[in-house]
Amino acid sequence: MPVFNLEYVLLGCVGGVLPDVIRIIKNRYKLSMPEYLKTSSFWLGLLLMVLIGGLAAWAFSTSSAKEAIIYGYAAPQLFSSLAAEEIKSSRIKSINLSIRGWWGL
Repeated sequence: MPVFNLEYVLLGCVGGVLPDVIRIIKNRYKLSMPEYLKTSSFWLGLLLMVLIGGLAAWAFSTSSAKEAIIYGYAAPQLFSSLAAEEIKSSRIKSINLSIRGWWGL
């Protein structure tokens, strides 16, 4: 079992939130706030990505702050890329991907 280092786990969590922070910063000059920021599914997904980032930093026994952020960033990106590929496949196109529908996959 990997050694638990709170600093690296928290940095992994920061890495998990980075993709969404970057997306929000890219849209900072738009006059209206994106609609997805008002949905609970976005915030639940963000929390899930933060937890996955922290878990990845812990599970891979990071030995530096840079590694922790990189693993924290890469793990949620990998999961979201895999999910996007599954959504594009014909097998899932007919499923309503609400939170309840997602958990039923």
